Amino acid sequence: MSNYCANDLAKYIIWQHKKAEKEITNLRLQKLLYYVQGYFLKKFDIPAFDEEIFRWAYGPVVVDVYYEYCSNGAGPLFPPARNEVERIERLISPQDIHLLSKILKATHDFSVGTLVNKTHSETPWIEAEDRGLITVESIKNYFTQNNPLHIF
Repeated sequence: MSNYCANDLAKYIIWQHKKAEKEITNLRLQKLLYYVQGYFLKKFDIPAFDEEIFRWAYGPVVVDVYYEYCSNGAGPLFPPARNEVERIERLISPQDIHLLSKILKATHDFSVGTLVNKTHSETPWIEAEDRGLITVESIKNYFTQNNPLHIF
């Protein structure tokens, strides 16, 4: 069982980008959710969220979250309402916020293209079939043996 709902983590990530005055698109969000999942598995040995991640043309995708924001196309995502942010911030433990902050800091200066290329070079994406499931097991195995964002 996981700690969170992927949509709650997505809203948190979008809010953090807004606070940092950095634009975030659905494409960027998807790559960040993949790294969140990987680092939660590496550090805590449990997934950050239960929603599945799939191999799509531009990298890993959490389908539920993708469809939540797909109406924005390639445009920037808008932050959730303040009361929604406060609800989510109460849900996320301080140690998890610390890990999320490390991931966001490590990826802050990466372009979306860099994130796409990076995920395409990693074993979980390479080994999954086109539009197929990227398994939690493959993500865990990869992140246990690797530190792709160099945050530890």
